[in-house]
Amino acid sequence: MSRTHVTYLAMLAVFGAGLWGILRAGAALPAARDIAGDWQIAWRKAQLGGSLPDRMWIDQSGRYVVATLRRDGQPVARLAGQLRSDRLGVRANDRPWEMDAALEPTAAVFHGTLRTPAEIGFDAVRIEPAAR
Repeated sequence: MSRTHVTYLAMLAVFGAGLWGILRAGAALPAARDIAGDWQIAWRKAQLGGSLPDRMWIDQSGRYVVATLRRDGQPVARLAGQLRSDRLGVRANDRPWEMDAALEPTAAVFHGTLRTPAEIGFDAVRIEPAAR
């Protein structure tokens, strides 16, 4: 066997072992829950009157989330953050709004708080998942 053949076989063995290691380590990682789609928001106390958003559209890429709050179909605020386990934490860049929410095991209901800086509790029910 020539030196070239040995080099190629050694490269294949190293790359094969590396791919095996990556697949083995990745198999133990859990996938993020799918929360992308349209959500209907019900506010527990409406201190701000009718100015609160009534819908939330969530875009998701793995654990990273962008939530667009809408009122009458018009965007009110765009919040970005992460989904960690069953907790959603997002904040707006252009205003002092933050939202923390817990996802129920069914992945169809959120219970959380929006700070605007007033603190308002809400429940959100999934209307439809995002098309994939």
